[in-house]
Amino acid sequence: MVSIVVADDHKIVRQGLIRLLEAREDFTVVGEASDGEEAVTLVLQKRPDVVLMDINMPKLSGIDATRRLGEAGCPSKILVLSMHESPAYIEEVLRAGASGYVVKASASKDVYRAIDAIQSGTSFLSAAISRKAVES
Repeated sequence: MVSIVVADDHKIVRQGLIRLLEAREDFTVVGEASDGEEAVTLVLQKRPDVVLMDINMPKLSGIDATRRLGEAGCPSKILVLSMHESPAYIEEVLRAGASGYVVKASASKDVYRAIDAIQSGTSFLSAAISRKAVES
């Protein structure tokens, strides 16, 4: 089982992601957070395999939360799920320690593929992000 924490400031997005993730028998959501500080606290407590992290959240951004988790030595893999497609965001997130980046406009299968990829030790960028990275 892959344990997952979902961190997004929009409740309806969190609920949708949880439903999507729990449709796979090998995924289990062990917690959800509505801001960056709550995400850091929850992840350090639960130690999930994967964290789905939004970038724009109150109290602490997903980028800063990712950085803090890395500084704390947290082994959880961070998968950023964001509406931003800017190469600057992508670079900053990856430098902060994220293992993957999926845009919210992606299909649900991209989320599954991303989690599988980062669980196996590789990084993952959704197709739209990969194109932009190559172009820049």
